[in-house]
Amino acid sequence: MSSDFKTKNKIDTDELQLFEKLLIPIYTDLYRFILSIIRDEYLAEDILQETTIIAYKNFHTSKDKAKFKTWCFTIAKREAMNMRKKTIREILMTPAQYQNLIKTAIFEDSPDIMTHIAIAEAIKTLPTEYRSIINLVYGSGLSLKNTAQIMKSNYNTVKSKHRRALQKIRQTLKASVK
Repeated sequence: MSSDFKTKNKIDTDELQLFEKLLIPIYTDLYRFILSIIRDEYLAEDILQETTIIAYKNFHTSKDKAKFKTWCFTIAKREAMNMRKKTIREILMTPAQYQNLIKTAIFEDSPDIMTHIAIAEAIKTLPTEYRSIINLVYGSGLSLKNTAQIMKSNYNTVKSKHRRALQKIRQTLKASVK
């Protein structure tokens, strides 16, 4: 039993050394890749750490070590996109935050707050798909290309729906001014 334990530890040590040997040359590129998706240094570091942990835990399942770099970048992309989705959910206003904004607007006659409320109301009238595109592009700062990837839609379709959503918002705002 003791020899089994030693053998297992030896395999783990060898596996760890191979993992480090494969990871070290791509570590900086992996970080830059994650940073290009997230655009936040601290979150990128967290995702890089999470990616490294996932890759190490599943390293033994990797059959082709030559594809290690591609495999790690795939893990990093998934983790970064999951974080993006989680961040997007946190950025969108909760009903309580929205009510607080309205209360603030009632007591402060700020044109900026009134404009934000009018725009938020106009966005609420949009169909769900249009509203999602607007929230991803303007609420999260994603490009239309990244928005298309997240929504699993064609880029040109997202671009057209984005344009239509903006037109509907303008129409709603013009109608509310009259």
